[in-house]
Amino acid sequence: MRLTLRSRRNRRRNWTDRIGQMLIGSKRHPLTPAQVMHRALVVVALLLPYLVWNHGQTLVRHARSLQARMEARKAEQVRLAGRADAALSRLMRAYARTPEEPEVIRGIAWSAVPAFPLQGKYFLEKLVAKESATPEDQMLLASTYITLDQPVQAAAVFESLVKKYPASPDVWRSWAMACYGRGELSEAMKAYRRVLAFSPHDLTASIGIAQLLLRSGTAKDDKAAAALVIDQLDRLVGAKLPGADDLARFLVSIPITDAEQRAKAASVLRRATDLSAANALAAVFLTHPLEPKAGEAASRREEVRRFLASRPALELEERKAVSLVLEKHGESTLILDSLSLAEAAGDPVLFAQRLEALLSCGLWKEAAEMARHPDAGDTIARQGWLHTLDALSSCREPKNMAAKLLTQSLEDAMTGKHYTACKALGFAALDYGLYPLAARAFAVAIQGCPHVAVPLEEYLLAARRGGSTAGDAMKIIAARAAVDRCDDDLLAQSIYLRLLTGLEIERTALDLAQLRQRNPGDPYLKFLHAFTGFRLGDYAGAVKALLPLPSHRWQQGETVVISTILAAGGQIRQAAQLAGKISGEGVFPEERRMLDAWQSRARLDSGLLSSVTVNP
Repeated sequence: MRLTLRSRRNRRRNWTDRIGQMLIGSKRHPLTPAQVMHRALVVVALLLPYLVWNHGQTLVRHARSLQARMEARKAEQVRLAGRADAALSRLMRAYARTPEEPEVIRGIAWSAVPAFPLQGKYFLEKLVAKESATPEDQMLLASTYITLDQPVQAAAVFESLVKKYPASPDVWRSWAMACYGRGELSEAMKAYRRVLAFSPHDLTASIGIAQLLLRSGTAKDDKAAAALVIDQLDRLVGAKLPGADDLARFLVSIPITDAEQRAKAASVLRRATDLSAANALAAVFLTHPLEPKAGEAASRREEVRRFLASRPALELEERKAVSLVLEKHGESTLILDSLSLAEAAGDPVLFAQRLEALLSCGLWKEAAEMARHPDAGDTIARQGWLHTLDALSSCREPKNMAAKLLTQSLEDAMTGKHYTACKALGFAALDYGLYPLAARAFAVAIQGCPHVAVPLEEYLLAARRGGSTAGDAMKIIAARAAVDRCDDDLLAQSIYLRLLTGLEIERTALDLAQLRQRNPGDPYLKFLHAFTGFRLGDYAGAVKALLPLPSHRWQQGETVVISTILAAGGQIRQAAQLAGKISGEGVFPEERRMLDAWQSRARLDSGLLSSVTVNP
């Protein structure tokens, strides 16, 4: 009998095979699914104490961190939906559980900065200290420093960003906006130009440069600003990108005097499909010359009528915007022509638009009559200044009573920022002979809304007769002229007042030169040219530039200046003849002083000559 000898190695192998078969089975005896599940649970149960002992805290920390990140992302969606307070509430609860999670800290900072900049700054600085801040976080921190009036810290952040990301247009754009907000306009211009170097079609940089150019007030910079905005709008319209209407609103606010630019701007606006009615109407005006002649004005008015007829069903806000455009271009009467009282009576929107047009045109008696109409709504009935116009429409009220009513109504209209009502109240005060009150009402309308047509002649009449100084009038007219540089009459009157007060003579001469380029044959500009020469001490040249005196409707104050120029140039007799036509009413104190000064010298000189005797 043969004995089977087994080695120790074989015995060990058989033992391990039996253990492996018990755990994972074999080909001859495979495990059932239930057995696999049971054995897996046994292995996990054996390993679990080891994992918990060595890695339990890490797993819990990772789980909390994952939950906090998910909460931060949900809060970000809430913040972007415009509910920053709700997002901040959720994030603070997450911060209490995971105070070191960068996404939670970032979310709190971005949610808190608009309403709580100090707290937002704390969390942004914490993010920077953890070296988890992105460039956007650092730019927000710099902007927050500026909000908190800490420009040194903001500059340090931006300088580090510029060094670290020298080719990032976002960094340069934020730096430019910060410089613009601090008043460092040259640095802002450099930064915006750097943005365009990296991103030639950047909309924010183009608009920023255009705004900086417009601040200079020169025709050259106005033209450059308009060119930038027109090119950007052309790109938006051509690519059908959003935001064309907002950019168009900015474009039509720019004073565009160049005929080629006006035509290009009108073409781009006409190609846009999603413009508001006001911007589309502005395109109609850009199609025509800035100062149309008689035939061109009639053609423009007819095109505007067709435009209004093609859009009869506009909302109230759109109709108000259209009315402002018409008023800006001196066409408020088109609203009255195209919208009769019978048509407006059944529609509150049309009714309000016609009433607004009457106020804008200064037809305050007609506006008061319309407010008594049975279809006047409760909103109109609650306007106290309309009741004042109604009470004064007969012009039979005592002057002192009218002054009290108009003063109170003007205060109400100013509080409600209803500047067309202020303008109408000014006309009512003018009809009652309340010149100081009329001047104040017109000044409020001129300063308050750049789209309200300037009652220039009426304001100057009220200011002169109301005892205002030329300096006071100059501040109001010059400020409006700086905004509305397309209005040549406004700019010319601003030049006259500056010359009358003797302020900014050199700059005034430059403004006058640009104005004369656009209107070389204007007789009033010839007078202003002579007045400029007088202020610069060239008396003979001023007389030469003035004579022959152009045919114009000269006011009392302007006649004073003309006689003064003639007297300074030695034309005493002609000056005296003109001075004899001056009644002395309706002139500024500065004009009266000019007249008194040369007449006193003339009387003194004639007295000295009459006392001289000559021997035969």
